[in-house]
Amino acid sequence: MKTPSRARHRIAAMVRKEFIQISRDKRSLGILIFLPVFMLIMFGYALTFDVSESPLSVLDEDKTPASRALIEALYQTDFFGPGPQVNNTHEAEWLLDSRKATSVIIIPSGYSADLLAKRRAPVQILIDGSNANEATLIKTYIEQIVGSVNQEIRQDFLNSRGMHLDLPLDIRARIWYNPELKSSVYLVPGLVVYILMITAVISTAVSVVRERERRTLEQLMISPLRPIELIIGKTLPYLLISIVAAYAILTFGYILFGATVKGSHIELFFVLILFLIGGLALGLVVSTVAPNQQVAFLAATFISVLPTLLLSGFMFPLESMHPVLQGISMIFPARYFLESLRFIVIKGADISAYWHDVLALFIFLLVMVNVARIKLNSIFR
Repeated sequence: MKTPSRARHRIAAMVRKEFIQISRDKRSLGILIFLPVFMLIMFGYALTFDVSESPLSVLDEDKTPASRALIEALYQTDFFGPGPQVNNTHEAEWLLDSRKATSVIIIPSGYSADLLAKRRAPVQILIDGSNANEATLIKTYIEQIVGSVNQEIRQDFLNSRGMHLDLPLDIRARIWYNPELKSSVYLVPGLVVYILMITAVISTAVSVVRERERRTLEQLMISPLRPIELIIGKTLPYLLISIVAAYAILTFGYILFGATVKGSHIELFFVLILFLIGGLALGLVVSTVAPNQQVAFLAATFISVLPTLLLSGFMFPLESMHPVLQGISMIFPARYFLESLRFIVIKGADISAYWHDVLALFIFLLVMVNVARIKLNSIFR
């Protein structure tokens, strides 16, 4: 009975010592406390895939009630705002070249007559394609609005003559989980993963190196402290701080961007713990091989930032990547944590929908903790 009690005392002393060091290290304290919320605010407002008030110019060569109804429908949405006036196609090209308009619609003469006569009523759309994502969204929005308005105009015309327009196909789309298609709802879980991966790995990556540089590692080596106790003592303070940071991010994500947690908070906490312990253990592994704090910081940043941004599904869909890159992404825990978070936060699904991601996080945790234990054992010998 004495051995577990002594182990608890040693771990508690190590945790207390680590908290004292964190409070004295202003850089680490800033990274752990202020960086997560700052990055959420910065990325949340700067990184968006939404189209809002995009300058749209219109060249109306028809000048009929039908063409004016189409223009009014376009400007009534939040997607488009009025662009500069355009009188000919040369001006339209200049507006796109100078970025004074991101899109130009040309309504040809005879548009209304063709529409009411059930003939093809072509409407030309010129879009600045220098931003491919924005151009795709603009094209989709304009096509939907034009199609809807054309159908309404024809229906109103036939109704005025006692006729009815029979449509063979009536598509009514219903978007689940994010009906307003806000990119912030999609991005907040990714930002949680990105920020926590950086803070968890970097915070512990410099811990053992710091002990070595301050020549306190030798004291730990001759103390009764065992490697597994050192792992617990080193990671527990950062784990607690990272949990607080995670919920701070989710809270600010709700306040600023309306991203609510629709699923179980218990499952969210469980997945969060798995990810953080694995990330903290990865930081310890980096810390055992890095010669100094600068190298540890750079190495931790490299293995946490790039994979999380590029290979987790945060910025780019994994399904569209080359199969080789998809295979490489399976090594990194951010992929599985992000998938789990999207199921919990956005969809409100239970663990049966993402159990394989939880299993992958657990395997990563076991591997990293054991690698860290082996590396620390080699140092203690």
